[in-house]
Amino acid sequence: MEFQLAVAAVAAALKEDEALSFAYQANIAQAFIDEHKRHNIHITDETLREIANNAAKNYIGQFVGAAIAPVAPKAEEPSIPEELSTPTNDKSSKRGGK
Repeated sequence: MEFQLAVAAVAAALKEDEALSFAYQANIAQAFIDEHKRHNIHITDETLREIANNAAKNYIGQFVGAAIAPVAPKAEEPSIPEELSTPTNDKSSKRGGK
């Protein structure tokens, strides 16, 4: 019961406090970006930030029980080829990257 009360309190605080919600969003998005970089997937930094922020907003929206609409991806951004979207831990990859 204590856990449920704590979750309810955090959810209410995130719903009511825009700065707190943004801080949580930023931390969730950064975790997403860090994981992306570990897998050597090629995507522009701008698109990665957009996807990560949308994922974080979606998570927080689900957590607090209110939909927070993510920003639609830009039409000119090409889709990621399937061979590049598969995570790899192969350090010998010749694809390069940042």
